[in-house]
Amino acid sequence: MIGRRIRGCEGKVPWARIGAGVAIAILILLLARFGFGPILVGGMHERDREECAGNLKQIGLALQVYANAHDDDFPPGETMAEVFRELEGLTDGTGQPMVTEETFACPAAEDPSSSYGWTPGLYATAPPDIMVAYDKSPDYHGGGRNVLFVDGRVEWKTEEGFQKAMAEQEERLGVMRADPNAWKK
Repeated sequence: MIGRRIRGCEGKVPWARIGAGVAIAILILLLARFGFGPILVGGMHERDREECAGNLKQIGLALQVYANAHDDDFPPGETMAEVFRELEGLTDGTGQPMVTEETFACPAAEDPSSSYGWTPGLYATAPPDIMVAYDKSPDYHGGGRNVLFVDGRVEWKTEEGFQKAMAEQEERLGVMRADPNAWKK
């Protein structure tokens, strides 16, 4: 029966419960000490990476809305701060802002005010596999980066994959920028 008292135990400390709590705490410390710490906090990193991807997707939507109103041009600006100033007045169908300062901040970044990089001078009609915005540092998400593409999708890339794709992109953009009409319809 729940709540039934056992004779002779009134007023005594439930040592078995305290002992179990101490044993669990020791087990957690041992797991962390012997390299299993990432397993214990892995869920937190995954949550940050997913929230960051959501931020980039929202930025991608705002970029498309902006481009629709500006002859397929993405906002001018060399930095994400300049892009934010162009996008901050956009609202969705309910009148809510499409982006906020928090949207432009990766939750895993130490300095959220400058957590995303930007490829300036793009158009909405650029090839869909061109990277528009990305995490500035691979340290935010364990050796890789979230990347927003022109077509609005967001992918996580390993640092090696990101660097390779960025080098290829810079080469392609050099050719495309030599003839801007090649990608602007």
